[in-house]
Amino acid sequence: MMEPLPLDDAVLAELTPLVNGYCDDVLSEADCQRLDGLLHGNPAAQRFLLTYLDIHAWLAWQSMSAHAPAEAPRRRAMGFNSPLLWGAMGAGVVSFVVVLWLVAWLPWRGRDHAETPSLPAVAAAPPLAVITKAAGRWASTAQSVAVGAPIAAGSLDLAQGLVEITFRGGTTILLEAPVNLEIDGPRHITLRRGRLVAHVSEADRGFTISTREATFVDLGTEFGVAAEPESGTQIQVYQGAVVTKLGKTAAATEEQLTAGQARAIAASGAESRKIAFVPEHFVRTFPAWTNRVGPETPYNESRFDTVDVVPAPRNVTIDGDLGDWDLRGMFRSACVEPYSRHYQVQAAMMYDAHRLYLGAHVRDPAPMANTVDPATEPAYYWAGGSVVVRLATSRSFGWPLDAHSVHDPAWAQRRAGWRPQDRSENIVHVGMWYSHASQRARLTLDYGMDFHNQRLDPPGWTGSFRKDADGLGYTLEYAIPWDLLSAAADPPRAGDQWAAVWSVHWGDPGGRTCMGKLVEITNPADRPYFFLRGSTWGKAAFRPARE
Repeated sequence: MMEPLPLDDAVLAELTPLVNGYCDDVLSEADCQRLDGLLHGNPAAQRFLLTYLDIHAWLAWQSMSAHAPAEAPRRRAMGFNSPLLWGAMGAGVVSFVVVLWLVAWLPWRGRDHAETPSLPAVAAAPPLAVITKAAGRWASTAQSVAVGAPIAAGSLDLAQGLVEITFRGGTTILLEAPVNLEIDGPRHITLRRGRLVAHVSEADRGFTISTREATFVDLGTEFGVAAEPESGTQIQVYQGAVVTKLGKTAAATEEQLTAGQARAIAASGAESRKIAFVPEHFVRTFPAWTNRVGPETPYNESRFDTVDVVPAPRNVTIDGDLGDWDLRGMFRSACVEPYSRHYQVQAAMMYDAHRLYLGAHVRDPAPMANTVDPATEPAYYWAGGSVVVRLATSRSFGWPLDAHSVHDPAWAQRRAGWRPQDRSENIVHVGMWYSHASQRARLTLDYGMDFHNQRLDPPGWTGSFRKDADGLGYTLEYAIPWDLLSAAADPPRAGDQWAAVWSVHWGDPGGRTCMGKLVEITNPADRPYFFLRGSTWGKAAFRPARE
């Protein structure tokens, strides 16, 4: 498997203008020396330079007269006669360049080389695009997205964060995780799931984004597209115009949308309806990050398969202070280094005859900043910062939990369609988050592995958040009655075991995008964890009263 080469943010910030100046042939002697220093002994910087130069060469080639020699600009942009490039890289880097040109254009899919096309066929083609900004993690490998990595035709599956891809025609695509898409060619993308914003260059006029329900053809513009298999497709045009085509046949219905217009297309693809234009519905620019700890998105390695749920003391007050809790069952988990001090959680669960109690202290560089509007983006409430606890609230389900989504690829290969247990009201996804706009705690409940019957702030629950004194964390405290968890008729008793898993999502300072995640209480016998596969969840063990 080809490992991405990480590039430090500070190095990238200094390297980018120097490489750009080199391409424009405007570097001073001091700049050349600094570029030489950044490249020396740094394979990630060297890879970024070569990728940047190749993209630059292709842009130059696009702008040339059809009668100009095709190879001239590539030799100039690659700098084969430049003392700077050879002097900076040295003899050791020459071998790196040879290897790079053999392997760099393999499809970036986070999979084994044996699954890719044969090396000569792939190496013959230049990359379609390059990753120019990234704070994300691939779904299949859990590895960080590397700035400077080339993108060839094929699938991309982004699990966390934001990634900007720049095509060789100058178009940029900003992906907001979770995203699954196919790069079909230099001017075509198929979006299967997730959200993106396209800033299309004049050279790429006609750039096309397809979903299952529709096709969108750019007329020189900026627009956002969201696709979900369950709910269909949405498009919103920020600038310019887009031609929307419903269906996949020659007789597809067409409509031209201009700036300020938005449409929702049903999952059937049969109809398009007007929806409100909401500027903040999509993330359009890479966020500024003042308290960011490192260049990657933080993640953890799960260490626990069980969380103890202990009886609650009398008269627990829901005020964002866990001082009146019985914390015997508390677990502690942190993200991998260098993030452990800044991204961690201490969480506990309690119960009584009437309700379930959920409490946690979360260290968070951007706490309580969630700005997602659940009225317009109900499926993304968690992205701006949240804690989600998933539960199977019936002892009859046992453990491990045999419940799956048809959107779990491994399950879909074995069985098609939903089973009653998969859509049971006793599978509850409990979303706890703080709305920055309304300045209050919020609760979102979804049911079943199909996430049906979403309920926002249903009656009966109480919740509270309290920000840490240093502004780098918060404590949450919730009490949720058993009827909201579909367990009022048969609440848990000491000795019961429910399938359960905790997820902590960290947002960016703007409160719009998930920039890191911790998952804890998982089944070590079924890895990797996948929230749509119940057998990967851990368990909540209900304990008797203190003796």
